[in-house]
Amino acid sequence: MQTTPNASGEHTMNKLQQLETVIYSSGGKLAGIHGYVNQKGVKTNSAQIRIGGDYIARCHETLREVSALKPTDIAAAYGVTVEEAETELSKKVNSLRRSINGGQPARTDTRVTVARPSANRRVGTLNKDGTAIQIHGYRYSDPKRDPSTTGPDDRTGLQRLQDRLNASTGNRTYSLSHEVPLNEPGTHNRKRKHGPTQYGANFDRFTFGGLTITPEDIPDMIEEFRLSQTA
Repeated sequence: MQTTPNASGEHTMNKLQQLETVIYSSGGKLAGIHGYVNQKGVKTNSAQIRIGGDYIARCHETLREVSALKPTDIAAAYGVTVEEAETELSKKVNSLRRSINGGQPARTDTRVTVARPSANRRVGTLNKDGTAIQIHGYRYSDPKRDPSTTGPDDRTGLQRLQDRLNASTGNRTYSLSHEVPLNEPGTHNRKRKHGPTQYGANFDRFTFGGLTITPEDIPDMIEEFRLSQTA
């Protein structure tokens, strides 16, 4: 890995190299994403995701958690029938077992890899336009969203239950960019349909393993990655 000399002549890693280093040794550690605005204009004040780690081990852990759930308790909590709860729990258990046994079909992903952990599961990629660095991980806890940017939760109880069961092993992607449309008119974002499109950063900071990345870092990191591919 090449390093860059600082003002004192010492060689230091740039932000892209630091990201590659902390992700490589991630081993299932937690990362924080703050002030993230998704494509619907919903702002997450803070969220934690688990970076790296072994996917099959996570499936085993989730299988134990789901298998311990009682359909009667789930039905009461989500306002569904006991039969619906039994069906969803059974579907999730069978899906996890297929993953553990290698029975799930492989998914095609053409995004360019920026960084991988030692377990070789991609964590950092470029988006398809090459304008953002995407971070992939597993949701660790419920994100803290800004209520002024969210609409009413119009999901049915069954949909909320399905989301709950899929959260533990579902991969979350945060696309970090220094300039994106934040209130594009005519989109499905009901709160911000009117007025000219405004552009800006879609996150405040990403923190992981002692590394902090801010929007100002993203253009240089993308350029550094492109240069590394042509070197």
